[in-house]
Amino acid sequence: MVVAHPRKLLHRTVKALFRSLGYELVWHRRQESSGGARYVVEFPVTAVFDYFYAWETRFHIDGHPYGGSTDYTSARVSLLNIAELYDHTDFRGKSVLELGPLEGGNTLMLSRLGARRITAIEGRVENYVKCCVVKNLFGLENVTFALDDVRNVSLDAYGRFDIALVAGVLYHLDNPHILIERLSVIADNLVISTHYADAASPSPNAEVLTLKTKFGTYRGRSFREGGLHEINSGLQTTSFWPFEEDLTRMLRDVGYKNLTVIKSPLLEGDPYSLIYLVAKR
Repeated sequence: MVVAHPRKLLHRTVKALFRSLGYELVWHRRQESSGGARYVVEFPVTAVFDYFYAWETRFHIDGHPYGGSTDYTSARVSLLNIAELYDHTDFRGKSVLELGPLEGGNTLMLSRLGARRITAIEGRVENYVKCCVVKNLFGLENVTFALDDVRNVSLDAYGRFDIALVAGVLYHLDNPHILIERLSVIADNLVISTHYADAASPSPNAEVLTLKTKFGTYRGRSFREGGLHEINSGLQTTSFWPFEEDLTRMLRDVGYKNLTVIKSPLLEGDPYSLIYLVAKR
């Protein structure tokens, strides 16, 4: 009886396993300097994305879409697609602190915009792991992802940056003023995308609250978050949405005196008011 070489048996077993799951493996035989050979499995990109239960962000690799349905090349999803933004800021060669990258959609764009160094802080474990996968898939060598609550951001923990990108974060916090004050000693420039309160946003019946700080009081509305298992939700049960004038006053009170407001395009029927702005010390 002829017995197959153990390596061949291993290859057959692995190929049979993955074929049963619907994948076809491609083995590349590479010669080593010793004259021997080693084999490398080339996994389909689909297998990487399918490993996770669901994705929010759509990524394109070799012209093919992967992941979710949220398109970061649209102006409604990412302020990085707003042409007017670049009249007031430039990411090329800059160090950038990104808060709440979700799955790395904006992070990928920042890298392509020429940022020199990006540190992105994500508070949900699954999102953080997805970010690390995206970093490897796209070879984002100038990016570091950190698993942390953005409310822990401090100068001692993360150092200084040229710009802080705060996109889709402030309206998930129960006290956004604390984060804004901390950022004021970390970055001289903020690029912000956030929902804010008005007569109808987040809803006409949302409770009006007053936030007390050492700089005075700020008014806003209460919003109930979606829970710990909702990837687009905050890490606490409720959040505070300041009114637009209170948000801009928060920024000025901590030293961001130069504010440029860029109104964002809204989807038809969007219930939440959204603002894009650039804040400079």
